[in-house]
Amino acid sequence: MIPGVFDIAPQTNTGAAFGLLAGAGPLLILISVVVIFAIVKLRFQRSKSRLLAVSLGLLLGGAAGNLIDRVARGGVFDFLDFHFWPVFNLADAAVTVGGALLVLHMLFGEGNRR
Repeated sequence: MIPGVFDIAPQTNTGAAFGLLAGAGPLLILISVVVIFAIVKLRFQRSKSRLLAVSLGLLLGGAAGNLIDRVARGGVFDFLDFHFWPVFNLADAAVTVGGALLVLHMLFGEGNRR
């Protein structure tokens, strides 16, 4: 696609981020289900923070996307290859951005201002 910078490189990852815990599918499925239920429970607390809502939405979407892949395919379908970083997918990007936004909310969001 962009020589030396970016390619589409389809591969199945049976582990977590960066291939850690390869082959631990049942454990990763359980963790995903627990995370999804926790996010849904948090979201129903009706916070007025848009930052929290966006971060939880990204985390929920990413976790659900990867869970669907794990159940249907036995692993996560990664395909975005920026040559300076391990291959990943859009769900991974959503989890990463959502996690970063959640940290920002925890540090600077409602109720945390001093």
